[in-house]
Order: sequence, then C-alpha cells, then structure tokens
Amino acid sequence: MVRAVVAIDGSSIALNALEAFLRTARELKEPADVHCVSVVDYFRLPRAALEPSDVIWSEAESALSAAGERARTLGYTTLNHVVQGSVVEAILEYCRKIDATIVVIGTHGRKGVERALLGST
Repeated sequence: MVRAVVAIDGSSIALNALEAFLRTARELKEPADVHCVSVVDYFRLPRAALEPSDVIWSEAESALSAAGERARTLGYTTLNHVVQGSVVEAILEYCRKIDATIVVIGTHGRKGVERALLGST
C-alpha cells in the first residue's frame, strides 16, 4: 500500500496534483492511504497580522475539504490535517510521522517578484 502525503494549499494546482496521483494509483491498482496536509505558517503570511488566526486556519480546513471531495469523486477517502509551521519542515515532519512512501506537491512555477513574495514549490 502506498502511504501518500499530498500538500494542499487551496489552489487548483494542488487539487490537480492530488487527482493525478489518485488516477495513477487507480491505474496501477495500488491501494492508497492518502493524507492531505495544509500548512499554516503564520510567520510567512503577510495577512496573518491582519486576520485572526482562526480565519486562516478555517481557510486551510476548507481547502482540505475540497481535496477530500475531489478524492471521493475518484473513489478514495482522505485523512485531512492542518499543521502549523514552516511549509517544507512541516510537510517533511508529517511524512516522517506517518512513514510516507510518496509526497505529492503541485508546482506553481512562480518567477521573479511573485516568487520572492509568494514562494514557489
């Protein structure tokens, strides 16, 4: 069985990466234990100072809910988790915690100023 961690940030790119992974797992007839993870990094979010933390956390939960719905349309269920911290470190820590066999991350391909402000995966 594949134990996957899928990074979910609320973007269509993340949902497309989830769907691509699930379709591949289904084609390979490989059972998958799917953990969708959304990371809230209060220190890197410029709006964190403007919005209450529960609003940001709620947005992460909504993104995970959308991911769960997308997975259900393909016949899979997900375990959804909101974690706090630096995105890369939090995802890697979660992978170690569950002994993940694969990490699925969509790419934004940002460049220039947009990359400097928003980061890129």
